Amino acid sequence: MPRKLVTVRHVSAITAIPQADRIAAATVDGWTCFVPINVFKDGDLASTGHGPAICSLVPNIIGPGGPTSAPDIRVQTIQIRGVAKLEDIPLDKLRDISFEDILNVRKFEKPGMPLQQTLTSDTPLPEYFDFIPRTNQERVQNLADVFSEHGTEIFEESTKMDGSSMTVFYLNDANPLISTVPSETIHNGVAVCSRNRILVKNHPRSPPLFYATARALNLHEILPKIGRNIALQGELCGSSID
Repeated sequence: MPRKLVTVRHVSAITAIPQADRIAAATVDGWTCFVPINVFKDGDLASTGHGPAICSLVPNIIGPGGPTSAPDIRVQTIQIRGVAKLEDIPLDKLRDISFEDILNVRKFEKPGMPLQQTLTSDTPLPEYFDFIPRTNQERVQNLADVFSEHGTEIFEESTKMDGSSMTVFYLNDANPLISTVPSETIHNGVAVCSRNRILVKNHPRSPPLFYATARALNLHEILPKIGRNIALQGELCGSSID
């Protein structure tokens, strides 16, 4: 489920910060964020933005000789005194509606480099495919009411691991998408990907642990035997993973 980048939420508490005369701590669902003092009070509604994201900064004045388009700005979550800072803006409208399309906010992804024709140390890896979604899970801080609304349901507890997103997929020869996959990236119908790139075996820019993990799990042999087009996704974790 894609993560909402801009939503309207209730401020459940405003807490003073010792030795801080300009900011206060606001509790919004499971998040604690910094806001200017005397702007919010308990029970207020606020639009909350989550980074990393890209926003279009619309100029106040557009006229002859002025800007013809809105420049993009990057919004990131930062930490102040160990607490994540999110940007809250007073808004007394609806909650749980995503406003990123209206406000032209989109998730920030590192830009890809153009693919070259030869595999050298300077050749970038192919970009990740559009036909396989990236790994996305809702953050628990955004689910403050989930137990009160779905308390009778069965939940599976999981932990977000600090690793690197990994995808291994198989396409059979009859799948028309196979023609969109660079031949150097696929072996026996199986390809290995990081979050933003399709990896190439023995390529200088391919992190070796991705291929080593796929080989250790024998995925290049197991996936073709399943008999269907399939993708496995997860978090590659370990002491050597950035």
